[in-house]
Amino acid sequence: MADKNRRTLKVKWYDALNPLKMVGGAWNIQKGEYLKKKAKNNSNNKTNNTKTKNTKTNNKVTVKSYNKTDYNVATESGKKAYEAAIAKNKPKPKKKRLTAREKLRAKNEARFGKAHVDKLRAKNADFKQMKSGKMSKQAFIDKYPKSITAQRSKGLRK
Repeated sequence: MADKNRRTLKVKWYDALNPLKMVGGAWNIQKGEYLKKKAKNNSNNKTNNTKTKNTKTNNKVTVKSYNKTDYNVATESGKKAYEAAIAKNKPKPKKKRLTAREKLRAKNEARFGKAHVDKLRAKNADFKQMKSGKMSKQAFIDKYPKSITAQRSKGLRK
């Protein structure tokens, strides 16, 4: 009678984490159930792996070089098949992924026009040259008379 009670004893997951709380032979029963499940899972995985290995086929065959001897190029249908095979396996050009800055520039060009955006980029480049000392402040002011730097030098801005 005691063996039957032990085997049917259900152990909660939080009891199983602490072996001190395990009652009687419950630890051994829990361990046995765990090992059975593990063995069952391993046997299922092995059968699934063998099935996938056997049934797995490579449908996409890529051929890097084509021999005209594989196709009868002398006939119209053979020539078409040869050209179709080349066209089918031709590498497609990948789309260039734009960075956030490039996306912003594209939006600005669409909104304000390419000429205006290019003018502002050139102005920014010249401003950086002025800051680094490669361009004089007066040369920048002469080149860009409506810039904030020119307005400040004339006393029109703070």
